[in-house]
Amino acid sequence: MAKRYLNERVLIFNDVHLPYADEKAFRFLSRMKVKYNPDRVICAGDLCDFYAISRYPKDPNHPDSMAQELKKVRSGVRRLAKIFPDLILTMGNHDDRYAIAYSSAGLIHDMMLDFGSIIGAPSGWKILKSTEDFTFIVNSTREQVSVAHHRGINTSLVSQRLGRTFIAGHTHTKAQIVGHNNGIRTTYGVNSPCLISYHGSPFSYAKQSNINPIKGCTILLDGIPRLEILKT
Repeated sequence: MAKRYLNERVLIFNDVHLPYADEKAFRFLSRMKVKYNPDRVICAGDLCDFYAISRYPKDPNHPDSMAQELKKVRSGVRRLAKIFPDLILTMGNHDDRYAIAYSSAGLIHDMMLDFGSIIGAPSGWKILKSTEDFTFIVNSTREQVSVAHHRGINTSLVSQRLGRTFIAGHTHTKAQIVGHNNGIRTTYGVNSPCLISYHGSPFSYAKQSNINPIKGCTILLDGIPRLEILKT
């Protein structure tokens, strides 16, 4: 039997925006797990939306209170935990909305529940702050890879500056891989596709554009990225 190295197969998904995920997202991720049998799974931010506590103008006809939205978020987390009992989550700007709401209410950090407790995350999930990148080594190649959420506007440039492959979410309408070879190694800048639904109030602003989200996930095989697209 061929030897399996740590981080040989890594599945990365992002921008689920629970509870406003694409209705096919969970089945799609289940298929990707079966297809690739990943040894590491990473969510690159914006697992949750927290629309009800957004500072932006809201749809007055939107039916969900924060309590109702959070109940649906926890239901989605339970569904994801059945697929991925072990997961690394690098928080995104939408995930951070709960902390902004705490601060706006004048609460200090020691008075806050942690993000994992709020969303009902299982013990197998490791959660990193949005200010932290998650960096790991592909053992078969000894190359480093970094994953984050919203440094992802120009992942190609970030990859070149870091000198390693860089994968990010945040840009819902962009899914691309750009490679660079400096004569020593090849690295990649990756904009990972999202798994959101643009139906309903939270993304009504996007309906003014004719550019639609690209849905799917990123797979890293022996350090080489590929995109898996969810057909809609």
